[in-house]
Parts: sequence; C-alpha cells; structure tokens
Amino acid sequence: MSEKFVTKKGKGSTCYRIPRVVDGKTVYGSDYVRRIKRGKQQFYFKLGPEKRMAETISNEIDDFLRDPRNSIEDALRRFNPDSMLRDRSKLTVADIVRAHEKAEPVLELNPKVAKHYRGRLMWVVRRVMAHRSRKSMPDAMKYDDALGAVEGFSVGQLNQRFISDLKLAEMQEAGDSVAEQNKVKRKVKSVMADARSVFSMDAIREYESYGLNLPDLSDFLKGVLFRRVTKTLYRLPDAKVIHKIFDDAHELRKEPNAYRIYLLALGAGLRRAEIMNCRQDWISGGEHPCVFLGLTEDWQQKGKGESSTELCPWAYKELSNIMEDGERVLTGTMTDGQDAARYLSAWLHSKGLDRKKPIHELRMLFGSWVANRRGLYAAQKVLRHKSPQVTNDHYADLIADENILVRWEPATKKKKAAKKRARRRSA
Repeated sequence: MSEKFVTKKGKGSTCYRIPRVVDGKTVYGSDYVRRIKRGKQQFYFKLGPEKRMAETISNEIDDFLRDPRNSIEDALRRFNPDSMLRDRSKLTVADIVRAHEKAEPVLELNPKVAKHYRGRLMWVVRRVMAHRSRKSMPDAMKYDDALGAVEGFSVGQLNQRFISDLKLAEMQEAGDSVAEQNKVKRKVKSVMADARSVFSMDAIREYESYGLNLPDLSDFLKGVLFRRVTKTLYRLPDAKVIHKIFDDAHELRKEPNAYRIYLLALGAGLRRAEIMNCRQDWISGGEHPCVFLGLTEDWQQKGKGESSTELCPWAYKELSNIMEDGERVLTGTMTDGQDAARYLSAWLHSKGLDRKKPIHELRMLFGSWVANRRGLYAAQKVLRHKSPQVTNDHYADLIADENILVRWEPATKKKKAAKKRARRRSA
C-alpha cells in the first residue's frame, strides 16, 4: 500500500504515513495522517490504517470546515479528540513524557530504555527547578510523582540557560576538587545525552501526529555542555616578567600604600576599587586568611552585595606588618590612594608588564594560579564572577611553569633549609 495518496481522485487533500528510518531502511507508520496549516501553526488528524476509511474521514473534515461556524479546534474535538493542539507556551515537559509513552511501541524502543530516557529528562528538569528555587531535590521519587513535579515546567524553558543552570547546580556540589569536577562533567554529559533522546527526530514526528506543537529546542539539543578550558582569550605575561614582579616586590616597601595595593591584588585578586575602599576589619587571619567585602554608605562592590575571598598567607603576613592605625587599609585620603595606584602601575610597567591595566593584571595572575591549582570553578568563586566562562576567557590561562605556581604558596621545609644552607655558604 502506498504511503501517500490524494483524495477525490487526485484533486483533494493529501493523506500520508509518517516515515522513519530503522536499520538504514525507511519504515512508515501504520496510520494515515492529514495535516492542515493555519498561518504558522500545523494541525494533525489521525485517519486510521485503511486507505478507504482515511479518505472518507478526510473528506468529512473538509465538509465540516467549509461551514464558517466551525473552527479548526472544533474539527479536532470532533474528528481527533486525542490530538488537540497544545499552545506552545502551555506545553509542558509532562506532556512530552506522556507523548513519548504513547509513541514507545511505534518507535520500537525497549520499554526499560524508553522509561530510562524519560526518567533522565524529568531528573534534569527537577534538578534545575530545585536550583532556581534554592531548595534541595529529593534523592528518589516514584515515576508518577516525578511526572507530577514537571507538570508545570514549560518545554520552552529547555534552552541554553537551562543547560547553564544545570551545570552550576552540579558544579556547586563538586567543590574545589578538580577530580570531582571532572566526574561531574562526565555525569552531566551522560544524563543530558539520555534526556535529549526523548527528542529524537522520529519521536518529534510522532509528537506532531499527536498534535504537540513543539517550540525551537536547538539550544537544548545542540547546546555545548562544557567548553574546553584551554581555549581562552587571556594570555599570561612572559614568565621572566612574572618572576621579576615577585622578586622585586621589596622595592615597593618605601611606598606603603602601593605595596598594600600590590598585596591585595596579587594575593587576594581584589579589584582596584575594592582595594581603595577596603576596611582593616574586613581582613581576618587564622589558618585560612580571607577578605570580607562589605557595604558602606558611599560604596558598594561590582556585584552590589557582600562577598568574601581568600587571602594568601604570605600576603596577609606582609599586610599585618605594614598596617597602620586607621579605618581603611590604605592610609590618607582617596587621592593618596589614587597616587599610590599610579605609582604601582608605573612600577609594574618598568618590570616589563606591558598591559593596559597592570594592577588588574595582578588579579588575573591570582585567578590563573587558583584555576591551575584547584580548577576553573574554584577560580570563578574567588574572583566572584557570575559565569565560569568569563573566568576562563578573560582571567585564567595555563601556567606550565611550576616555579611560577609555587610563588603564591608557602615554602616547604626542604626549600627553607636549602635557602639557609645557601646563605651560610655565601657568608
């Protein structure tokens, strides 16, 4: 039997069977389908498996729609009540799951595999819903309960923002461990691959035959989960320049404010404006020194809220030694602070740091160290960026030289002993 025919002896409407590919062969569905367009919308009517009956129903639909009192929705209710077209804005993930259940025999899927795919889709949706509401997600839910949980989640929300929220939700639990982050990446890729299987081309054709008018899901189906960390817009300065910036830091001690700016930028990754307004009581020591950035009457940080970041122990020790009485870390007026920043910029340029914003470059060096030692998402956290992609592209680069990485870290006992022996020999 032909998969397509035209009613009324070749002069009426076209009825066809929906094709799909199985093992490299084209296979057609058992039921004939009639499609009617109204503007940008498409309406589908199932006409049954027999050609004669399909033609009869198609002609009855035409006769019914000729009456101006009848609408296309009236025709759906009368001739195809199970495939009432759903508005895109009201189409939910639960509707897709139910349509996939109906299409399961036609798609010739293993029932366990098909249910697994639907379960994965519902899992990622519930994960994002919990992340956005800042609530914890139940570890286990019955299939029907999970279906009820995604009843109000619009299919149109399956986009690039959805993928970003899923990544953030999972990465937050990974912490600073690079190994854990890699595990999460593999897990998210696997889950998303299964969730996307519900939207295969064959399945989408079946959904259309059920009257589901799907929105554009290209962002969800083809969106990149994780970009490569090595692909970056930011490039480190020359290694000799970085070593020079560390080795000659003692020259800044004659200008205490410039030295304080240097320590907070290179040892904590603070922005210039944050350093200018930093209070002494915002800095705390202990085993893990940190800087708390609060709010004042005349200033608020870029994120317009309170935050905190870590401070390298060596930088905290130096700051403690040169701190003077006063409210702010920098002494004098704001103009004195600006003069000190200009002095530091000129000093950095003299060391070969040929960048537009040399003080901000110190923040980028700090971010590169954290990214290389503890991973990109840890660097995003200490630099206080909304997206790890910003950190990757503009604030972090690969540091291949181990001698640079150890600059931010306390010297080991062996290195200290070696330095003492070297001093004795020189004496």
